[in-house]
Amino acid sequence: MALNCPKCKSQLNEFEIEPGLYLDRCEDCKGTWLGKGELVMIATSRDDVRKFQKELVVGKAGTLPCPACAQDGKAQTMLELKHGAEELTIDYCKTCFGLWLDKSELPAIRTIMKQLRVKEKLGRLRSLRTV
Repeated sequence: MALNCPKCKSQLNEFEIEPGLYLDRCEDCKGTWLGKGELVMIATSRDDVRKFQKELVVGKAGTLPCPACAQDGKAQTMLELKHGAEELTIDYCKTCFGLWLDKSELPAIRTIMKQLRVKEKLGRLRSLRTV
């Protein structure tokens, strides 16, 4: 059964983000649903996801219904999570662990993960110089 967009209520469709990698997307608002564990699929490594998640903080209770829980008849409002240093707020369901990403948030998350990886490498280089 297809999920519905929490923003505009349109049906989410599978789309291929990379060869062999499919996610649910709203064709109207271009938002993307990531079910539990799917964030790892868009990352280079689990470590990138761990670093990204480490910098997320709970903002406030959101207003969007979780598309997966709504499908199961369990209306659950998602929480808004903010990324520490960035102007990024994503919606998170604490029941099914899914993420709703607005149009620009998927590319922003990928960029943040790359930046965190570079930051870590620079930190290692600096620590080698001080030894």
